[in-house]
Amino acid sequence: KHQDLLIGLILIAFACVLFFVTFGFEEVPAAFAQGVQAASMPRLLLGLIVVFCGAMVIQGWAKPEPDREAPPWRFWATAGALALGVAMIATFGVGIIAFFVCLAVPLIWGERFRAALVAYALTAPIGIYLVFTVALQLRLPQGPLEGLLY
Repeated sequence: KHQDLLIGLILIAFACVLFFVTFGFEEVPAAFAQGVQAASMPRLLLGLIVVFCGAMVIQGWAKPEPDREAPPWRFWATAGALALGVAMIATFGVGIIAFFVCLAVPLIWGERFRAALVAYALTAPIGIYLVFTVALQLRLPQGPLEGLLY
């Protein structure tokens, strides 16, 4: 059984199709460009997906995968928390959602050191803000409540 091999190849093909779709994005002339061009971030992310899936394919090719048990409940709870967070970004904004996701996911997995968890939940959204908004000059979706923070 080479499950990772098949899934990795499907994801690489899908990422390549999406990568070529980005060539249809409009470019802003360099004199008017502010920050990163519209196609740059998707291309970067898709390139990373191809690299990671390539590693998965190589590992899947090297050895067959043993039979696995069903994922634990924590997996499904994490997937639900992430899906709920993505669905609520338009309402609350990236910063607030990132805070609650960074708080919820470690709790789902049994994190007990609360001080470190709160520090992580506070610093991760700040880091996201600094990297994307300040360094890359990208506007992240803001909800009505998040506009009150800055």
